[in-house]
Amino acid sequence: REELGVDGLESDLRYAFLAPCVSQGTANGVAYVDREFIDVFFLSLPLADTPFTVATSEVQDLTVLQCATVIDELSSSSGGAGFVPKPPHYVAALADAFTSLHQTPPV
Repeated sequence: REELGVDGLESDLRYAFLAPCVSQGTANGVAYVDREFIDVFFLSLPLADTPFTVATSEVQDLTVLQCATVIDELSSSSGGAGFVPKPPHYVAALADAFTSLHQTPPV
């Protein structure tokens, strides 16, 4: 709940991958370099069957996209509109995880 702002069961979380990422930019006029390891998890939510709300203190916006759209946007030269740019190894790992997710029967 804290990171996503949605309620879900811990058992619904699926670990996808760990990716080192480096990003840099400017915030409030100050240059920064952010070096971090990102743990990526999938959380399955029954969007079509069960209405849910997100915590406005944690989530500014929610958009549901097809997996292929996410990969296409992240793979674009600009990093995709509305996406935080990610390095190519992250995008490749995410694409592999999406493929694996679609090939694995639900538990």
